[in-house]
Amino acid sequence: MSGGEAHDIRDDMNIIENIWNYLDCQVHSSDPALHNVAELWEALQEEWACINPIIINKLYESMPD
Repeated sequence: MSGGEAHDIRDDMNIIENIWNYLDCQVHSSDPALHNVAELWEALQEEWACINPIIINKLYESMPD
């Protein structure tokens, strides 16, 4: 995913799987050469803090009733 958009999210996955996929893409696009678990953890925390709530809302709204 790019640009913080949620339109590429697969409908057949649950919300948390989509968030993990989003975080994975964001972390690896911002720093593809993480060297250890500590760097990965820090990068994940930084990206988690930057998730736009609109993305979460769109995911929630996309869930079937």
